[in-house]
Amino acid sequence: MHNAMKKCQHYNATEKGFKLHVSEKLRALSDGVDEPIYVADPDTHRILFVNKKARELFGQKIVGKKCYKIFQNLNEPCSFCTNRDLFRKNLGRAYIRESQNRRNKRWYKCIDKAIKWLGGKYVRYGIAIDITEQKRMEEALRDSEEFFLSLIHISEPTRPY
Repeated sequence: MHNAMKKCQHYNATEKGFKLHVSEKLRALSDGVDEPIYVADPDTHRILFVNKKARELFGQKIVGKKCYKIFQNLNEPCSFCTNRDLFRKNLGRAYIRESQNRRNKRWYKCIDKAIKWLGGKYVRYGIAIDITEQKRMEEALRDSEEFFLSLIHISEPTRPY
């Protein structure tokens, strides 16, 4: 019995060490990306991992908190949550969408995917690419086109029939 307990303790210590190692590697890889990256549990909506950029934008101590509260400042899961798309028919495929963040009002191209996490459970992996400047340029271009078309319309001579 004592031997079995020692093996179990060794296994737990080894598993914790492995999880720490994986977490450190993931952090090293993702902290070099200048866009927010996160991992969240789809059942509890708790944040499991964030990179440096996500911590800079949303706070240093956000792991373990609800993603909808931290990222969107909501009190319940987002109405636009894509979990049902990620974890059913599209399991393993990236789901890409554009959305304006309710907390900081910036526009993001969100790329979400279900990935296997430690222990074999599928979790939500997300990266949000800030496209706010692109959205502003698109709006300015639309405004410019509308103005140009209005000038053409005004400058057209009236033709008698």
